[in-house]
Amino acid sequence: MNTLRKSFDSQRAAFADVSGASATDNNQYWAPVVITKAEIDAEIERLASLPAPGNGRRESLIVHPMAPASAPGLAPGIQVKLSVLKPGEETAPFRHNATEVNFNIAGEGEVAIDGRTIRHERYDVWNHPSFTRYVHRNTGRTLQARLTYTNVPLLQNLNVTITSTASAVVQQRSTTAAISDARQLVGDHAGSTHMAIDSIVDSLAAVLDNVDGTRSVGARVRDHAALLEQELTRMMEQLRAA
Repeated sequence: MNTLRKSFDSQRAAFADVSGASATDNNQYWAPVVITKAEIDAEIERLASLPAPGNGRRESLIVHPMAPASAPGLAPGIQVKLSVLKPGEETAPFRHNATEVNFNIAGEGEVAIDGRTIRHERYDVWNHPSFTRYVHRNTGRTLQARLTYTNVPLLQNLNVTITSTASAVVQQRSTTAAISDARQLVGDHAGSTHMAIDSIVDSLAAVLDNVDGTRSVGARVRDHAALLEQELTRMMEQLRAA
């Protein structure tokens, strides 16, 4: 389970009088833009020339000139990202609440998505469900380049973007594993306790059976002693009579 908590200063809402106002179209219409292959190839080469960052993610956003700085997208509500990995490199674990569609445009590799590994090569397409941990790897011998399409700007405009970096993802997975181990330990102890209780119950039942058996034997001994006493009394009376 994930918990998001924020602290806010006290605010008050205002009333905006729109009495008699007509519906208006305040949309901003973005003009089409073209990104050429030469431009993409040049950016791939530039990214590949950079030293690997700490999170392993050499990336550039392809941004429309009308996109606001708070939601840099190629279209309203759509972000397009160019990513490059050199042979043998991989990214740090990452996840966010956006849905992704990935398109391999060069090289090959694999992506581990929440424990499932998907191999891909040029022109392969796959998606990442939202808030699912993933790691990209270049398992080939040439540069790997990917285009990623997401709804990040839509979430940014709604102020509901949530991301987890490598440390947060690893920490949560460690916490989840610790909880699972604790549950297993409790379950093991519970099982051992139940076995011990069952053993005690069986032992008590055996003791009760022995007690019942002892009582039965004692009763038979008493009955036999009574018969012997009666026979001895009869014999003594016969001897006196003689």
